[in-house]
Amino acid sequence: MEELVESLDYALSYDEEHAPSFCLSGRVHMEKMKNFTEAQHCFEMALIVDKNYVDTYKYYSKLLIWTGQLDRRKN
Repeated sequence: MEELVESLDYALSYDEEHAPSFCLSGRVHMEKMKNFTEAQHCFEMALIVDKNYVDTYKYYSKLLIWTGQLDRRKN
């Protein structure tokens, strides 16, 4: 798991505006590491850099449901 996170960090350091990398990082933090705070940050960064990357919405919504914050997302 550490190597995966390290690889994702490397990918993001290479391209700070790559929504798929942010989204995948969010998924790893959410599904495998149960670090919901970091997952939320990753999903929000993915939306900032590319609001049209649809996978982010799917997993970010799942995170908000898991953490009881579904009303947080207004648009």
